[in-house]
This record gives sequence, C-alpha cells and structure tokens, in this order.
Amino acid sequence: MTWNDAPEPVMPKPGPVAIGTAIVRVLAIVFITVVLTIPYLAMKGFGLGARDRLVSGWARSLLRCLGIRLEVVGTPASAGAVVANHVSCMDILTMRAAAPVTFISKAEVRGWPAIGPLAAMVGTMFIERKATEAKRQQMEMKRRVDEGALLCFFPEGTSTDGLRVLPIKY
Repeated sequence: MTWNDAPEPVMPKPGPVAIGTAIVRVLAIVFITVVLTIPYLAMKGFGLGARDRLVSGWARSLLRCLGIRLEVVGTPASAGAVVANHVSCMDILTMRAAAPVTFISKAEVRGWPAIGPLAAMVGTMFIERKATEAKRQQMEMKRRVDEGALLCFFPEGTSTDGLRVLPIKY
C-alpha cells in the first residue's frame, strides 16, 4: 500500500512530556556533535581508521539519543559499494554506525545548513548531475574504492516514504 492508495495517517499532537523529551534529545545531539567535532578535526593527520571509528561512535551516540537500538545482522561490507533506498536521516546514521561508509550525495546537500558542512567534513562525495562531470566523478569513485572505501549510494536521489521505489537518478 502507498499513500496514493490510502488516506495519509493523522499524527496525534504531542503533549508537554513529548515536547520536552524532543528538546532534550535535540540538545544532546547538538552537544555530542559539537564535542566530537573538535577531536575529529584534531585527528586530521591520524589516518582514516581512527577518524572512521570516531564518526561511527558519533552515529551510534545519536541513535541512542533518539532511542534507537542498532542491531547489525551479519558482517557489513568493508569495501566496494552499497546501494539502498533512502527514507530519512536515520538511514545515514544507521549505515554510518554499522560500517565506515562514504556517502555519495547530490551536490545541493553541500549547501544545506549544518548538514552540508558535516557531510563534507566526514568525506561525503558530492555529485554534480552534469554530463561534463561524469567521467571525473566516476574516476574519483573508482579511486576511493581502490583505496578501500565503502561507497553508499541512494540512487533515487531523495528520501521517500519507503513504500515504493522512485525512478533512479543518473
């Protein structure tokens, strides 16, 4: 069933406890992000392993702040590519908490407040959807995989309700 086949659900209005909990969670997320950004930036010369562990720890901490328990079944890939549907920012946190993925993102994300600079800082590769950039970007992805990166693609180019797959963006 998709939203086209059924009425969109009506969300209940949050009460004061839910609003207070949400505020505390947001403040905790901001605090953790700011506190961990400092050692991350200081670790620039330490190599990717230590920085990847710090980013994975950050993602796990944010999931805990949101009340989400991460359970990894099986062994995540360590290099190559992962292709997935994109439903929300939880996809990004969950995948980053489980494995040291390098996200491939549309270039517009780089300009988003807070998210863009964080994404750039952790090595996200931003894709320009221009034919003139395709070969260069393909070679950059190949270089990263050859160096042992695990690339993550959300080929729909946007987040969805998760109930259907949108056309793939080339």
